[in-house]
Amino acid sequence: MSERWQIVVVGAGPAGLAAAKMAAEMGASVLVVEEHARVGTPVQCAGFLPQPHELEELLSIPHIEEELSIVSRARVNTTSLQRMVAPDGTSKQFEVDGWVLDRARMDELLAKSAARAGAEVLPAARLERLASGGSGCALTLDVRGVRECVKAQVVIGADGPLSKVASQSGLVRHRSKSDLAFCLYEVRDGVEVEPDVVEMYFGRRFAPGGYGWVIPHSAHRANVGVGSRLIYGSGARSRLHTFVHSSHASPKLGEGVAVARGGGLVPCGMPPKCTCTDAVLIAGDAASHVVSTTGGGIPLALAAGRLAGMCAAEHVLHGRELCEYERLWRQHMLGCIEGAYAIRRTYDVLFSRDVLLSVAMRLLSPIELKSVQQGRVWGVRMRLACALAGIVPPKC
Repeated sequence: MSERWQIVVVGAGPAGLAAAKMAAEMGASVLVVEEHARVGTPVQCAGFLPQPHELEELLSIPHIEEELSIVSRARVNTTSLQRMVAPDGTSKQFEVDGWVLDRARMDELLAKSAARAGAEVLPAARLERLASGGSGCALTLDVRGVRECVKAQVVIGADGPLSKVASQSGLVRHRSKSDLAFCLYEVRDGVEVEPDVVEMYFGRRFAPGGYGWVIPHSAHRANVGVGSRLIYGSGARSRLHTFVHSSHASPKLGEGVAVARGGGLVPCGMPPKCTCTDAVLIAGDAASHVVSTTGGGIPLALAAGRLAGMCAAEHVLHGRELCEYERLWRQHMLGCIEGAYAIRRTYDVLFSRDVLLSVAMRLLSPIELKSVQQGRVWGVRMRLACALAGIVPPKC
């Protein structure tokens, strides 16, 4: 392995692999370091992604069609509806065409694509220390127990919500517990679910500050999980047990058997004020590029990663300013992120009492609920305010 690279990407998830592929295609020398022994594992997310035409409504992301084409090869099911179930059992649904993904396979496919473009992917390589200087960065790695040092003109941090790159470069000093969630899921066989419907369940007993989900792989297999913000304390295992065995979802799930488990941290706050230095960029979960109403981050990660790879390559190959990355991702992604965060802050009040959340869901139409999920707050805030005050809003 060479000790000098033009670009080193830390983290082989969607953001890191999209960045590596883009930069390598542009002609830069790229190394991807991944702390786990196998790209794509452990799986830490539920693996649901709206289809490309749905994403067009949400984001003005340029040129991720190729990445989405790669991702589509990892789908295990296609869904057409999303149902939201309030604590009192009220349910409403709306059309959302989506893919249910095999996340491990998705990352493997993205890694192969990056490698074909010319990037080198190094698994079982954990970043220990990052030091930036006048001509780039020096990285100290633990590679299968052996310490190695590599140098890079640019480092792209795509190493998750507790990013070492972000913290050691000074871009992120602290993450509040209110802006982090912990998710735990099981893949359960023997369930009885609707294969074309993704379901979200709300209730403080099993998902304070978050929600439970049922994402079908088929009529008899589903990803079943819960996510709660860290400010509500620990207890994910007991909450998942409650969701499976003592919630409105239980009749569909209780007879199933868990055949796989996973989980992890998910950012649900705003991105930091700055996501780049003279030699470092951060993208994806490392930069809180997520839709905080749902915790969904795959499309934003792909988009931010592609932009990071492009800007990093243009910097090392043509001397252009790295700060162009900051301008581009904010131009294309910030509106969606800000809108979702504003809605999540409203959730904080609604989630304080199940009755408030149930009233709000009764008042909002299915189209408005879809807008809430997408972070489109205008036109929805007034009805939520009416719900909180116990006032029936006028019909539109």
